[in-house]
Amino acid sequence: DPFFLMTRRSLNTFMNAFTSSDWTAYPFASQNRKDFDNLLSVYLDAVFFSRLDPLDFAQEGHRLEFATMDDASSELTFKGVVYNEMKGAMSSVTSTLWQTFSKYVFPTNTYHFNSGGEPSCIPDLTYEQLTAFYRSHYHPSNAIFMTYGDISAQEHQERFEQLALNRFEKLDYTISVPDEKRHLAPVRVEEAYGLDEEDLHAKTHIVMAWLLGKSADLDTYLQAQLLTAVLMDNAASPLQQALETTSLGTSPSPLCGLEGSQKELLFAAGIEG
Repeated sequence: DPFFLMTRRSLNTFMNAFTSSDWTAYPFASQNRKDFDNLLSVYLDAVFFSRLDPLDFAQEGHRLEFATMDDASSELTFKGVVYNEMKGAMSSVTSTLWQTFSKYVFPTNTYHFNSGGEPSCIPDLTYEQLTAFYRSHYHPSNAIFMTYGDISAQEHQERFEQLALNRFEKLDYTISVPDEKRHLAPVRVEEAYGLDEEDLHAKTHIVMAWLLGKSADLDTYLQAQLLTAVLMDNAASPLQQALETTSLGTSPSPLCGLEGSQKELLFAAGIEG
């Protein structure tokens, strides 16, 4: 809510928040100094001092409601903003494919799990678990501040200290994603997904994946990007052409290409249909 309210009264040139499977970013920009300072105070407050009211958890997370609101004899059903969002997201075949895929490529670390929440598991989350996770993960010890512009780093640091950092003690542990263990031999998996169609012809997805080096290693990342471009940049690229013209399927898989947003690079190729 603070962000939506600020949109109407700010001179910002950019304001948003991004969530990935292992990080959350809160970027904003403004060319007006007063507006910048105002946005900074709102962002730091929202990130580090969220109220996390139990009623907000019931609204955004999950709660029980009567199927018919004014009929107390009707059955109870789960409701919640994130719960419903994830039910919608996981009704997508591509999302289901990616989550199933990740479960086997990453058997031991955080990417094994659906970071948005598996709909069948979301009702298991308690308010106490949520607040404990927030206190440990949304903590300055687990944060990075990145700035650019004509305001000096010292001024930024003073504001960070004044508005947030002086109210925290350093965590005595480090939160990190461990390296994924490597399989000793290729792993082949076959799983099914839900489909509201009787005709199952050409509904299969076949995808292969290779776990590569660390995404923070720039040489490794550049090599992987170059190799991906050579193989899949356009319809004349050898792998892309093979996937588009093969009689084994109808089109390349939506998961084809290099995934570089996680700790370790992942290259995937396949077909659907």
